[in-house]
Amino acid sequence: MRKKLALIVTIALLLSSFSTYASEIDTKNFISAGDIKNLKTINAIDEQNSLVKVDESIGDFNVETHFEVDKTQKSLKIPKLSDDKEIKNAKNKINSSKSLLSNNESEEYSKSNSTGSGLYLLDDNPRAIVNETLTEEKYMDFYFFTVTKDTFMVARLDSNNSYYKADLYIIDYETGNAILTNISSYANNIIALNGLPQGDYALAIYSMDNVGASYSLKINATNPYGGYNSIIKITQDLQQFVLKYNDNSIYANGVYVCNTSPSAVNSHLDWERDYFFSYGGNYSNRDLSISSVKIKNVVGPVTYSSSYASSQNVMLIYLDIGTLYTYFESQFQSVPHYYYSSFVDVLGKTTPRRLDADDFNYGDHILAFDLNTGRSIDFYSVLNYYYAAGIESLPTITFIQ
Repeated sequence: MRKKLALIVTIALLLSSFSTYASEIDTKNFISAGDIKNLKTINAIDEQNSLVKVDESIGDFNVETHFEVDKTQKSLKIPKLSDDKEIKNAKNKINSSKSLLSNNESEEYSKSNSTGSGLYLLDDNPRAIVNETLTEEKYMDFYFFTVTKDTFMVARLDSNNSYYKADLYIIDYETGNAILTNISSYANNIIALNGLPQGDYALAIYSMDNVGASYSLKINATNPYGGYNSIIKITQDLQQFVLKYNDNSIYANGVYVCNTSPSAVNSHLDWERDYFFSYGGNYSNRDLSISSVKIKNVVGPVTYSSSYASSQNVMLIYLDIGTLYTYFESQFQSVPHYYYSSFVDVLGKTTPRRLDADDFNYGDHILAFDLNTGRSIDFYSVLNYYYAAGIESLPTITFIQ
């Protein structure tokens, strides 16, 4: 009964302001019980992406925390790349899809055509997929990269040739030395190192037997080093890697998402949507905002598409009780003089207020956090007037696999 009464009050408020909001809403878009019910489809979001569950598609793997030089092996000599301009020019040729330099370009900049090796440069803190082939003429490939901070690196060499192997080297560009480390793996196994120190490195790809087969090297060295308690998401291609650390901070491909501690301050998640329409000395105004965010769950990454905001790289922040929500609407008309304002939201409750248990009877309340921009871009909730009133269609959400 209380919910029905709240809806009746809300509808009455909307009706009273209809003429002013004609540009936003038509007579088919008033809040109804059906609108509220439809918003509960948000609960169908894949539970397999819960906060503490590892993506089952990747399987189990061991995480190495011990990193050292292999003193039993001599250093390799590589062509010197001490010229900063030369390195910069080569890196600038890496395109936005994270592909590597072509063989001709790498030979031009790295002089690798006489070494029997392909020398390639990856972006700093690389997140990349590279497809290549070892041959009799090019029997070893080196993938050079730099990590600008201590890093949690994951990599995998995939090939039908089980004799293919990946070794990690420390690179000294000034001396041309490649120093072997203890990090090594045969094809089709994950290399996971939580504690790759800031510095210059190369992954060497070679065969312990025959060559001729193609391979795919996948690497993600974006997340910071540190003690962690769960992997929220890691995809088969390693291009999506989301970690929750022991201090409850969450990083996705090197981007800080939030901290789930009850006392944490997540002001960067604050969201606001303002509407102001002025016409002939009159105006209509509607403001919605979320702040003092309390977090119940974090899932993703997903692609997120709505008429208001879209991104191909979003984390979903499930809000918890205690999050601050504000709704405000106002109208002004000069002739005849009229002014109206209200802080009453679509559920008939006066704001600013904290989310309470009753709010969750209508479904979850979710912020869409864009990893590309580092900010919240939408509020997926019955408390979002534009969704509750049916003015805008519900967002389309697809989990990135």
